[in-house]
Amino acid sequence: MIPAGLVEFAATFPTERACADYLYGLRFPRGFRCPTCDATTAYRSDEGRILQCPNRHWTSLTAGTAMHKSKQSLLAWFWAAYFVGSHTPGISAAQFQKHARIARYETAFQLLHKVRSALVIPDRAPLYGLVEVDETYITNRNREKIIIMGAVEVRQRRGTGRIVAKRPTIAGRVRLEVVKGEDAATFMRFCRKNIAPGSTILTDGDPSYNGLSDAGYGHTGTVQGRGRAAVYGLDHVHREFSNLKRWLSGTHHDAVSPQHMQAYCNEFAFRHNRREAPWVSILRVLSLVRMTRGRPEYKTLYGVRRGRVRSPTPGKVPWTHPNPRPPLRDSLGRFKTRTYKTRSK
Repeated sequence: MIPAGLVEFAATFPTERACADYLYGLRFPRGFRCPTCDATTAYRSDEGRILQCPNRHWTSLTAGTAMHKSKQSLLAWFWAAYFVGSHTPGISAAQFQKHARIARYETAFQLLHKVRSALVIPDRAPLYGLVEVDETYITNRNREKIIIMGAVEVRQRRGTGRIVAKRPTIAGRVRLEVVKGEDAATFMRFCRKNIAPGSTILTDGDPSYNGLSDAGYGHTGTVQGRGRAAVYGLDHVHREFSNLKRWLSGTHHDAVSPQHMQAYCNEFAFRHNRREAPWVSILRVLSLVRMTRGRPEYKTLYGVRRGRVRSPTPGKVPWTHPNPRPPLRDSLGRFKTRTYKTRSK
């Protein structure tokens, strides 16, 4: 059952047991089977999160997932999936901390970031057809400039009428990526990573895009004017940049650091690409139990390291921050711990 709105979502998942039953169905679609002894029956705890087979082997529904060893309620996780997956303005960590009654801001921030880590599918299909590509600057409250490249599919609007005649094209899927420079190599890497060969790419008159024709793409470069004239020619990608900046300014008050910007770009693109079926996207986020990648940890989110970095668990791919912050070192090249100022009472 796919909930069709906020009221139905709350009615579908009103308690911890209801959330646990949904996770149970995702994890054991063909019935329970103990990972240790292959037993087919199990006793479930009152909340349904822990299972015990007749041979006394314990199994947790959240083990090995993004919710691994989480002390937060399943209701908090499910509502985080709702806000990140379908709620148009999203939610900030400060707001989520208040609504979910979480004691610490860092806990709410990490929970939302773990949900964001499930938004990008590694083998997702690249953009194709007619694609607009451009780059923009985003400045946060610390006056740090972040360069973001964007690509938007251009699709024909269906139907007839005055609206179709006035705007015959609409924006399809979008890709956003934080980059470090504005050189030809960076632009080419972004296009090869996100756009299928043979597609036609529309760009501005930057000469750094001139190598697209030799790389197997159709390329049309248009010299942009100034002011309002700069918008015409790349309408869709400029509109996405404008919506992204308004979202970061309104919901997150321009407080996103360069380290975490890629995760927020992934969230924005995820909701845009599934805007026609927002409730299906909630189920995509709730399928966290099927993740095979590692999960983000506090140290990787905040860039706090001490000494050597431990090797990952054999057989598992470690979670890597989408835009990691390098660790601090002292004058001798040794790692040192980041310190944070606290308010005096």
